[in-house]
Formats: sequence, structure tokens, C-alpha cells
Amino acid sequence: MGANERQQGPGATGPTAPPKRRMTRSRPGMNDLNTSIPDWIIDYPPTAKVFDALRIDASCQGKSLEYVCQQHGLVPERVLQRLLQAIDDKDGRV
Repeated sequence: MGANERQQGPGATGPTAPPKRRMTRSRPGMNDLNTSIPDWIIDYPPTAKVFDALRIDASCQGKSLEYVCQQHGLVPERVLQRLLQAIDDKDGRV
């Protein structure tokens, strides 16, 4: 669906109804700064330990990693590195 196209069918409220937003990534399996915290944990359970260590609520109401990091005063790119390291780490250290 292009940017100017509108949703049609049962969920549409008329010709100007915006498309429904979903809490997903642009490409499955490609988690990044735009991925929600719950999606990180669902896709990569070892990342839960990183979020716990940083005192980041696992639900975060579906907010993106980047947004949550900024709200907690954290550098998003550094948190992303920690998450990727936790995924690659064989013994589950944080």
C-alpha cells in the first residue's frame, strides 16, 4: 500500500481512512532502533536481561527502542550494541 493509498474494506471508515498501524518491523527478523521493546524480547529472549539491567519496563506500551532509550537518558546506539551482544553471547551474560 503506497503512502497515498487508503485502507479499504471492513475496517475503513471512508475514502480518507488512514491505514492501520501495526507494531511490527519493516522486515521480519531485522530488529533495530524502531523495533518495540516487546518485539525485541519476543524475537530474542536473551535481550530481556539487558532491559532488566537498564531498568527498562518490558512493555513500554509498544514504544520503539530509540524512544524508550531517549526517555531514560540512554544512548540508543549503545543499548542496541548491548542487545546485539546479548543475542550473540553464548552464556547469556549482560
